[in-house]
Amino acid sequence: MTKNLNNPKSKFISFRWRILFLILTPLLLAIISTQLILWLVLQQSNNQQKKEFFENRREKIENYLKDAQEEGEKIISINRSAVSSQDINVQNLLIMERYFWYQMKYVSKIYQVYYSNEKGDWVAIKRDKTKYKSEKLFSEYRGEDTQGKFKEYELTENGQKKLPFKIIREGFNPHERPWYREAKQKKKFGWIKPYKFKESQNLGITLYQAVINPKNNQFEGVIGIDFNFSYLTEYLNDINVTSQEGKFFIIDCSSERSSFNIIAQSGQENKKDHSQFISSIQGKINEYCQKDNPKSTSFINQNNTVYMVSLNNIIALDDYSWLLIINLPNNYFMQEATGLMLSILLSGIFLSLIAVILALFASRKVSEPVTAITDAAAAIESENFQSLSLDKLQKIAQKNDELGGLAKVFLKMIKTIYQREESLKKQLENLENSHSDQSQFSLFADHEYIEQLIKKAQSLRHDNPKN
Repeated sequence: MTKNLNNPKSKFISFRWRILFLILTPLLLAIISTQLILWLVLQQSNNQQKKEFFENRREKIENYLKDAQEEGEKIISINRSAVSSQDINVQNLLIMERYFWYQMKYVSKIYQVYYSNEKGDWVAIKRDKTKYKSEKLFSEYRGEDTQGKFKEYELTENGQKKLPFKIIREGFNPHERPWYREAKQKKKFGWIKPYKFKESQNLGITLYQAVINPKNNQFEGVIGIDFNFSYLTEYLNDINVTSQEGKFFIIDCSSERSSFNIIAQSGQENKKDHSQFISSIQGKINEYCQKDNPKSTSFINQNNTVYMVSLNNIIALDDYSWLLIINLPNNYFMQEATGLMLSILLSGIFLSLIAVILALFASRKVSEPVTAITDAAAAIESENFQSLSLDKLQKIAQKNDELGGLAKVFLKMIKTIYQREESLKKQLENLENSHSDQSQFSLFADHEYIEQLIKKAQSLRHDNPKN
């Protein structure tokens, strides 16, 4: 016990580290638990974000197609009513040209509006074939005064023709186009399934309206509206915020349900990669194309990649469907969240360091009173009252807690022990002084006794000389 009290630091260090452990453990556990909860929340948020991304893009494309359908059907309806009521004269191509120009000014998803009659005349207003939001419009015209040639003019903002014109559509015969033949046969409104446009060789779709003379009910020509799928491809690129990592496809299942065609895809520069991807899921595409109910959505995991395949009816056609395919890597949204995760990790390390510093400070504050009391006990044991730091004990005794009460008791004990020690010292000194006097008296008494014996012996010798 004496050894331990003479080395109080060993006890103090152990106690101080215990206090540090008790303070630091719950703090670190709280920080780690918070980090884990944040990580789980981030994972859940990532999954929700992925789902919302797919749904948002699907809705955007559906809305785009719906808007395109409404634009086309609205123009067809207006033109049909105008022709039936004879508000416009289909025989006057210049009036038709002006009429179409005015309509094209207020739409953005239509490639061109045109009219062709049984004579082979042609008038059309078209938009820049590469940009679906382009304000640049062109006029195409062929009549009796063009000697059978198709002339193209760029139009001003007011619809006036700019010179010079260009000769286009050589060898083009409107009567041979599928939309003209079908409109003449059915003599009504309808859609032509996707095909390649003669001029641009782009894939597209046509909405047609047969023009019937209200007087004799004879077929006179066709008003057509073309939707260029290059516009749809451009729109896919606009909404594909995943750069080169994500791929968007719109696939047309044929009416025979035995094949499919890619009608639009984002990122035309990666056609080879796109073809490989489509080939890898061709079986799944064929399976979806053969379904009776084209309204379905599915998530496919393949080679650590998430695919969403969504089937949607196209405009007013019931005999074929379009597939929307979004190919997105599983870790795409985790890459976006890397910065957030790094921030969470760094904040956890920072909070842990602060917790350690606070724990060290707190353990020191808690252990200081114990240290003072331990030092006092060691001083009492070694009877070194001069090394006692009564000021520290008195400060501790002023506290209204357990350590303050202990310090008060210790001060009283030190005072009592000190008084007893002083009293014992005085008693010991008195005892030592008394013992010294007795020793000196004893020595003096013995000396006198010896002298008396010597004198007595000498006297006896004088009294008996013979001896």
